[in-house]
Amino acid sequence: MLDRPTALLISGPEYVEVHRELEEYLKARGIPVQNYISPAPESAAVIIRDFLMVQVPVSHALVSYQGHGSTMGWHTNDTDAYLSYEYLVKLVASYNMGYLKFAVSTCFAQRFIGHFIMSGCERENISIYTPQFLGNCANSYSLAPILVDAWQRRQFAVERHSMTELARVAPGTAHGQGIQAYGVHFDHYFW
Repeated sequence: MLDRPTALLISGPEYVEVHRELEEYLKARGIPVQNYISPAPESAAVIIRDFLMVQVPVSHALVSYQGHGSTMGWHTNDTDAYLSYEYLVKLVASYNMGYLKFAVSTCFAQRFIGHFIMSGCERENISIYTPQFLGNCANSYSLAPILVDAWQRRQFAVERHSMTELARVAPGTAHGQGIQAYGVHFDHYFW
């Protein structure tokens, strides 16, 4: 297993620019990045599966999704089709190569967390970050610039929490927003 992070970014059609800053930040630190724009849900499923299962095992992986979401899953392109939370949880349940972080900026992102809890998939090597929520929908901002800001400052004050606990993280960053974190903290690998 290689002791270096790697990243997968998936952007919905209207969200390409918000991922650009995160991609540039990661690449500047020598972190390999795979970037996909608006894949069909079935293609996104294969992309994520291959990223988690087929590539050379690494110690720390980031999967970032910025796009539309619903109560059923991620709408990765401009159709009503979606990548279901159930399928995502099944993919992650078989991941055993290192630490895995999800950064999910979408409405109903907490449903993703809920599926982890209901499936019993909570594990010590998985964490999920979402924006702070107003009701079921995310505030109108992206998680990506908040992560970049926190990583650049090397100040991501997170205590370890279980997925059933909610932690507010990095309130009042340069972007004036906050993050909700679930799971183990290993952000220092992305500094």
